Amino acid sequence: MEKLPRRLLFVGDSLTYYNDLDCQVQSLAGATDAVSPLAVVVEREVKGGAPLSKLWKKTEARKRISSGSYDTVVLQEDLPETTVADFHDYAARFHQLIDASGAKTVLLMTWPYDRLGWITTEGILDAHKQISRKLGGVTIIPAALAWQRAFEEMPGIKLYAKDMEHPSYEGTYLTACVTFAMLWGVSPVGTKCSADQPLSSEDVAFLQAVAWDTVVAWRESLNSSASHEELVDVPEATPKPAVCKMWLKGKCKKDDKCSYAHCTAPGGSDALGEPRPIEERGPVVNKLYSVLTCGGNNSLLGDAQLKPFLEFLGFAGDELFWKEELRTLRSEIG
Repeated sequence: MEKLPRRLLFVGDSLTYYNDLDCQVQSLAGATDAVSPLAVVVEREVKGGAPLSKLWKKTEARKRISSGSYDTVVLQEDLPETTVADFHDYAARFHQLIDASGAKTVLLMTWPYDRLGWITTEGILDAHKQISRKLGGVTIIPAALAWQRAFEEMPGIKLYAKDMEHPSYEGTYLTACVTFAMLWGVSPVGTKCSADQPLSSEDVAFLQAVAWDTVVAWRESLNSSASHEELVDVPEATPKPAVCKMWLKGKCKKDDKCSYAHCTAPGGSDALGEPRPIEERGPVVNKLYSVLTCGGNNSLLGDAQLKPFLEFLGFAGDELFWKEELRTLRSEIG
């Protein structure tokens, strides 16, 4: 039987330290008979706005992991803040260090947000599955899927803070419940909360149930043959970085030194899928014009017909931006 975690280190950014995720996980563990009587120690190494690459370079995370003081290290990547390629690179570096220390690597999958809306929950999920497979099947905590389930079951629930990026207290508590259930294999349903927490008993019961339902469904998906093939046998897709907003406006001067993409389709293709050299990739308006006129036939397409083209271009998620661009272009085309 796998040894249960006793000394944990959370490595992440503000998505971890908002509302003290680590402390809430420790509180859940301490309130459960299945984990007691041995004490559970949960610590953190965090830095605001820092993806794993910065946590690797600018914090004490490597030193603390190398000390051998922990049996479990939870890595929280803020994927909208970085690229899939960098996430995979530094997750692998951390994993090598964690493995050498004798600890277990766990990936905490967090949620997308509008400020950097280039990736969806599905994209974040795929990125975590890919690197988990590369690292030999390390555990993924599917917090983003719990958020998705909670929104589906209770559309009005406020999991985001006012900035629509960081978690509210409800969001952190749900994440803590999923983390607890994945790490210890115990349902959080019925676990008592501390007297000073701000949630109603109804909210607590709902969030605990969503967390456990998510974990059960996640484990079932991993145990199914289809999911196993997806995790083990399917080749990794080419990661797509966020597109440079300055390039879209024709103002980026960094060219190939820019850390963001200077194209709107995989491999720098145009709207019709034909490869173009980088010096010929004009502003996105030209590509949209080509799509709008269906490759030069001057037959304007409706929003429903445009969707597959925009998805190919890689911007279907940025709905407000595209609606404004399309409105302007349609008026120019006449």
